Amino acid sequence: MLMNRLTEKDLIELDFKRIDVTREESGGDPYYYYSKDIGELSLYTNDDRDLAVYIFDTNSYTTVREHLEQLINALNNFR
Repeated sequence: MLMNRLTEKDLIELDFKRIDVTREESGGDPYYYYSKDIGELSLYTNDDRDLAVYIFDTNSYTTVREHLEQLINALNNFR
């Protein structure tokens, strides 16, 4: 089974919100990342070109759209 790596388009389709961080806020170069809250759990991306979605406050992540969709569906069922 072919697994699709995450793209920014995927994140937008999955209702992630883009968060822009200014030069002043970062203390360096400006950057952005994506975030999505499901209940009390937050998912967020790194700010690299190789997108990965992390579960906030853990080292758990995925780079595959199908895995992310399964996680979101499972979390939505717990609400």
